[in-house]
Amino acid sequence: NAAGVTKVDALLTVSSDSLISKAEILLSYGDPALADADDRLSVSPFNGLSQGSGYDTTDQKLTVTGLGTAATYQSVLRTVSFYSSSQTPKTSARTATFKIYDSDGLLKSTATKSVSVTLVDNV
Repeated sequence: NAAGVTKVDALLTVSSDSLISKAEILLSYGDPALADADDRLSVSPFNGLSQGSGYDTTDQKLTVTGLGTAATYQSVLRTVSFYSSSQTPKTSARTATFKIYDSDGLLKSTATKSVSVTLVDNV
């Protein structure tokens, strides 16, 4: 068994009257003991934005950077997916928190989404 790839929020709405410089997506657990080092978030395509240094497994964080409009960030953040590389992933729910920062680096908005883990037979 393994956890299948799950879109975090394909209907995420990003609105801002100013340009956006960064988005952070953090993965958290109701109980820190449930954290799984094999959990990952990924994003694509980039539409002119960059994924920075990739997924930070220590902080369970994915960062997308680059100056862009709300529409550009929305299209990219709707592609954020969760997966686990573990053969025995924990099935407890995770929470993805989206943080959007304006061009001055100030936090503009935050949204959360529950991420369910579905086991799939990888035979």
